[in-house]
Amino acid sequence: MYTANQIASWFLMHLNTEAGDTISPMKLQKLIYYAQAWHLALYDKPLFEDRIEAWGHGPTVPAVYKRFKDEFRDGIPFDELYNSEYDCPKFTIELEDFLKDIQFRYGEHSAGFLETLVCREVPWRKARRNARNNIPDYSLAEITQESMKAYYTNLNMESSRERRRIDSSFAVNPQHFVQQENYQAVISNGANPEDEIKMFVSITFLQHRFECFSQWGKPEMRRFWRFLDKLVHSNWLELKMNGGKSGKAGFGKTKIRRDLYPAGGYIYGVDADQAFYELRVDDRRRVHGFYKGNVFHICYLDRNHRICS
Repeated sequence: MYTANQIASWFLMHLNTEAGDTISPMKLQKLIYYAQAWHLALYDKPLFEDRIEAWGHGPTVPAVYKRFKDEFRDGIPFDELYNSEYDCPKFTIELEDFLKDIQFRYGEHSAGFLETLVCREVPWRKARRNARNNIPDYSLAEITQESMKAYYTNLNMESSRERRRIDSSFAVNPQHFVQQENYQAVISNGANPEDEIKMFVSITFLQHRFECFSQWGKPEMRRFWRFLDKLVHSNWLELKMNGGKSGKAGFGKTKIRRDLYPAGGYIYGVDADQAFYELRVDDRRRVHGFYKGNVFHICYLDRNHRICS
């Protein structure tokens, strides 16, 4: 069992200080809270035993608050990031991966955004309702492990159902490996694989910071599922036949300059000279990405046709 301050130290030591990244105590409190909450939901046990209280600006671990207090509202100074008193031990690979996932999911957001998010969720709201004092900034009411576990377990189940719904639309079927073998056989025979091989879709390189599926409404997602179903039953020869900007028919496959994308189209793990294409979901919505073999990698969602309007 670890302490909340040890978990705090892990997040502090994984800041990209060379890039100038900083973190405020308020944001740090939110990351610690989400680490505890999701650990309870996913592993059925707490990450640490420290008490979490429902303060006015969100869940707060008093022990961590005492470490930094309010003097670092604009960011914890670099010389305060490391403190041997709170040094974290060597974590297991599983725990390292878990904390990295928390950092990835929540670390990109501001303290204000995380405060708004967490104060809309049941555990904090329930604890505030049960508070016996009316002090606005802090409360001695505990956000219990039971309430965190119940809420985030349910949230995880809902997310899992959504992921299965997405996965089922991304051409995950028993014939996948058979078709992949056929694809290799066609190439080895010198034929054009586009004539015979159906496509698959990957979201491995999806740039969720630009736009993510949660920003698409239900009607838009229904159009996306129809688009996806049609795409995975097509091949690249069929796409080429209705490519280009004119006519606005079919997928409208159009090659797009990389410099039109955020950060010049740089994506970690994707070759700088990789050609990118726009595909048409409907009259307004687009997806952008690249293809290798018979796999189209969606990199950007574009629900308002912002990239190439």
